Amino acid sequence: MEHPGSLKKGTENLPPLRLRDKKVLVVGLGISGEAVASFLCRQGALVSVSDHRPADELVDSIGRLQSLPLLTIETGGHSQELFLRQDL
Repeated sequence: MEHPGSLKKGTENLPPLRLRDKKVLVVGLGISGEAVASFLCRQGALVSVSDHRPADELVDSIGRLQSLPLLTIETGGHSQELFLRQDL
C-alpha cells in the first residue's frame, strides 16, 4: 500500500533533476543538511553549506563533511553574497 502523501503520484512526467555543475546552497548543517550536501555532491553539484552556528559548535559536522568537494563552508551566519552566487 502506498502512503497517501507519496510524491510518486503525478511525478512520472517530470523531467529528471539535473544537478551536475549547478551551484547549490545547503542551509543548516544538522543531520538532514549533511545528508543533502552529501547527496548533492554525489550528483555532481557544486555545493556550498551555511550554518548560523559558530565553527566551534560545528566541529563534528564539519569533520564529517571533509571528504566532500564543497566549494564553501560558511559558519556564524548566512551571508547574502553566498546566497546570490547560487543556481539553486
